Amino acid sequence: MKTALKIVAASAMMAGTLAFGTGTSAAAKSPATTLGYWYVAKVYPNTWEGWRLCWYDSLGAPEWHCKLDSDTYFVNLWKYGS
Repeated sequence: MKTALKIVAASAMMAGTLAFGTGTSAAAKSPATTLGYWYVAKVYPNTWEGWRLCWYDSLGAPEWHCKLDSDTYFVNLWKYGS
């Protein structure tokens, strides 16, 4: 019985959210559309030179990060885009 009530409550919340979203003006952006995303811009070898190049490319942009990919062991330059 509790599970059924949770499903009904969740459905009502989703329907209310959809009704609210369709009633807003077309000029107002949804918060979900204003959020950006992370992506890999460049890939470097996991060497001292690769880390140096990644660090050099990320200078001056606080939203860029160098991270080691644990699957491929390459250094990835992550950028934030909108």
